[in-house]
Formats: sequence, C-alpha cells, structure tokens
Amino acid sequence: MTANAGSILNTGIEFGISADVIAVKDFVWTSSVNYSHNTNKLLSLSNENFLASDYSDQGATGEPMQQSTHRLKVGQPLGNFWGFKSVDIDETGHWIIEGEDGQPKPISDQQPTDKQILGNGIPAHYLNWNNNFRWKGFDLSISMRGAFGFEILNLTAMKWAAPTMLTRGNVLKTAFDKVYGKAVLADDQPCQYVSYYVEDGDYWKIDNITFGYTFKFNHANINSLRIFTTLRNVATITGYSG
Repeated sequence: MTANAGSILNTGIEFGISADVIAVKDFVWTSSVNYSHNTNKLLSLSNENFLASDYSDQGATGEPMQQSTHRLKVGQPLGNFWGFKSVDIDETGHWIIEGEDGQPKPISDQQPTDKQILGNGIPAHYLNWNNNFRWKGFDLSISMRGAFGFEILNLTAMKWAAPTMLTRGNVLKTAFDKVYGKAVLADDQPCQYVSYYVEDGDYWKIDNITFGYTFKFNHANINSLRIFTTLRNVATITGYSG
C-alpha cells in the first residue's frame, strides 16, 4: 500500500541584495543578487499507522537495464544516486567496480551490497544575478543564474554511448571512445548503471540579454517609443558533457 506516512526535515537560508552600483547624471547601473542554500533529510518512511523499512529504491533507468537509480533512506537527504561505483575498466572493455570492502572487482561479480551513494541530484546552491544599465536613452539588461553542488545522471550516454546498443539501432559516436583512456566498452556486456555516467552538474547560465533605446516625443498622444531586441537562452557554462 502506498501511503503518505513519511516525514522530511528541510532547512536552509535564502537572501537577496539589490543596489544602485552607479547612479550619476546620465548613467545608472542597478544590480540584484539572490542566493539560496537548502538541505533536507528523510526522517521517517513510517508513522503510527503504516510500517515500512528504512529505505525505498526509486527512479528507473528504463529498458534495457531496468534498474532503480535512487535510494531514499532514513537519515539521508533526498536525491541520492544509488548504484555501482566504477573505478576502472579492464583491457577487454569490461567495467571494474568498487566492492563493499573498498577493493576493485569485475562488475560480473557484483553483489547488491556493493552499491553505494554516487552523488546527489538536488543542487546545494542556487544563485541569480540580474543587471540593468541605463545611459541616456539606451538600456541594457542581463539576467544570469546558476546551480552548484549537484550531479546529473547522463542517461543518454549510458544508453546510447555503448557499442552493445549496435544490436538495437544507432549509437553515439562516443560509443567508440576509450573509457578511462584505456579501451572501448565491450560489446558483449549489457549497458550498466555505474558512477561513470554520474557527472558534475554545476552550471552558470546567461538567460536573457535585452538592449533597447527609448525615443522621447513632445506630442499630445505619444510621450515615448522604445525599440529593443532580446536574446534568450544565450549561453550555458558547464562541465556536464550532456
């Protein structure tokens, strides 16, 4: 039975600052910064009416792997990726993972107890920075934002950057890149959910740039006319390969 029986603790801090950085006769620069940092912890999956274990596996890779991607566990934050930690690859292109004892082992010898936390998908920090400039009739606004301290599961690479997929259709060119600089993934092993595909998701994004000019009129019906151009989704700076 699925029931709303659990409890979560959320804590954090959020603040915003806005200021006229420069304000002179013909030029004004206004800037605002917003920051938030939030953490959470799963306190319980049970209550006085419903009993559950202290963890629940959630998320799914879909076919052909059919594995859960996350584990909700009492005492830990939400969003933890849960799977095998890949540490190497052998000369034939088969994964080497870290076992429960911390020692490397072939993925073919995997045990459920070898799984561990591979990262967390919820950003620890959010930052927005907006700037507005005015000089005489000209105006310029730039909106930027970023998120930091989280990971992304590159599901596209995990499914389509492995030569084993050749039996199912097209693959990415990166399917034939050497993993860890050693060998191409073996085409006789199924796609695997391992930490190799859990990447740093930090990014800084230029969302919007707007540039305009306002014409002034001395007319009974028209006081001003503003012409502007806007660029959206300008650029994303990130190390995430997806």
